[in-house]
Amino acid sequence: MVQIIAIKVEVSNAKRKRKALKLAAAAQGVESVALNGEDGVIVTGDEVDAVCLINSMRKKFGYAKLLSLQHESPSEGGGSSDGGGGGEEETSPCCPCNCNNCCQFPPPPYPITYMIDSDPYPTICSIM
Repeated sequence: MVQIIAIKVEVSNAKRKRKALKLAAAAQGVESVALNGEDGVIVTGDEVDAVCLINSMRKKFGYAKLLSLQHESPSEGGGSSDGGGGGEEETSPCCPCNCNNCCQFPPPPYPITYMIDSDPYPTICSIM
């Protein structure tokens, strides 16, 4: 299934345009990248993680907005006869865009333990 992702990114000069295209092309599953007007990038690919792509664009440029995400099925006929190819599936890494930053979760916090100790000799002062 082919995805077409439209992203709005502030690219004011040629250097930033090159960086945006290079960053989008580095994501896993991307087949083509194109500019859309002055501040848009069109990414076409198969199983592209749009959230990871947007997060990496935001990290690099400060502002990125997902304009549209379209799924298109291939129009080539004969999709029902697979030839009986056993259920072999690829295992994808945790971060599909291979940036190793956007999909990693912080370790769980240590459990907070409180110890309540009752004083056998309470003080008379209630303020302390």
